[in-house]
Amino acid sequence: MSDINPEKPDEMTEKTEEKPMIVASTENNSALQARVNKALKTVSVVLIVLGAVLVAGYIALSTALETLAEEGKLTVPAWAETGEWVMLFLGAILLAVGIVLVVTAKRREKEADKLASTNIFEFYSFCVVVRSIRGGEEIATVRLVYKDIFRSAWTKGILLLYPNSVTVYAVDLSKLSAEEVSLLEKIFPRKK
Repeated sequence: MSDINPEKPDEMTEKTEEKPMIVASTENNSALQARVNKALKTVSVVLIVLGAVLVAGYIALSTALETLAEEGKLTVPAWAETGEWVMLFLGAILLAVGIVLVVTAKRREKEADKLASTNIFEFYSFCVVVRSIRGGEEIATVRLVYKDIFRSAWTKGILLLYPNSVTVYAVDLSKLSAEEVSLLEKIFPRKK
């Protein structure tokens, strides 16, 4: 097995005989998309609940203040009315964002099967080569030098590799041995 050297990819570029240290395969389908979207769905539900609580709070507070004002038991200051509207506005925004995120996640999951493919990840000492295969045909190959990877994230059973702020590659860790996962942790350390 080669030493990991993410800082000197040029030394290894010409070594075509190097064998990959790890080969992983990931099925890009709705099941994977659902696993990747799990955190997004959790955040969405929290936003929806917070938004609903704020809107309900606005309704209750507004009704109570109006009733007390009509009975002459309370004079409502202007700042309280402004605060009510801020509560309503903020609640509506959180509710809308949460709903949009849920709908977007569901749409991604439905579309994932239409574009189902398999990514084969070959991890070398300085880079990872990603081969995308659909219908038995290789449709794309990408070489990502470790030091150029924008960000990596570990979730339950998945390593997410971001070569830029938009693109993400999901590596399914469930088929890898503990030693292979440990080696990947050396290349892409977990954030604490």
